[in-house]
Formats: sequence, structure tokens, C-alpha cells
Amino acid sequence: MGVDHFRIERNELAGRGLRLVRHDGSKDSFSYERCITGVSQSPHGKVCEALSFAVRPQLDAFRAALVWPLKCAINGTDIVHPNDLHIDHKIPFWQLLEQFCAQQ
Repeated sequence: MGVDHFRIERNELAGRGLRLVRHDGSKDSFSYERCITGVSQSPHGKVCEALSFAVRPQLDAFRAALVWPLKCAINGTDIVHPNDLHIDHKIPFWQLLEQFCAQQ
């Protein structure tokens, strides 16, 4: 049951992801980070990732409504291309998650 090949496939939550395909046709997700570190994602990490995916539609809608070029809200420089835009929260996302988890 060895690995036949790797594929880049659409991940429903995170865009594209790596899959390994075995000789028998079965598939499994593949994480190069897990291969290097030997550490699987913690349950806490999985929850954080899932919650970040949950707000993705809001971020996409925000980006779609922007008119280019933009001024950076932090340093006032022009942002002329969507790839140069980094959306952040007033409070960093990880802190929002910590507060949410503490309240729940």
C-alpha cells in the first residue's frame, strides 16, 4: 500500500492542499510540516484553524468591496495590488480566539 503520487487538490476549507494517493487509489491528507517536525496539529490548533476558516467569507466580502488603490491604515502608503493587502483585526485574531474560548 505504498504511495503512488501526490496531488494538489481543492480543500473545502483552506483552498488548495496536498493529498497523497496510494497504489490502491485511497487518498489521505499530507502535511510536509508534520513530516518534518513529527508533530500532529493539536486539537487547539485545529479549532483555531476552523474558526479562521469560518470568518473567511467576511474577509472575502470585505476585499471584494474595496476600491483600488488603497491607503494603508497603518503607515499611509499606497496599496495598488490585492496581493499586497494584509487584513488584520484591531485585536489580533489569536487574542480574539483566546477570549472566545475563555468565554465558552
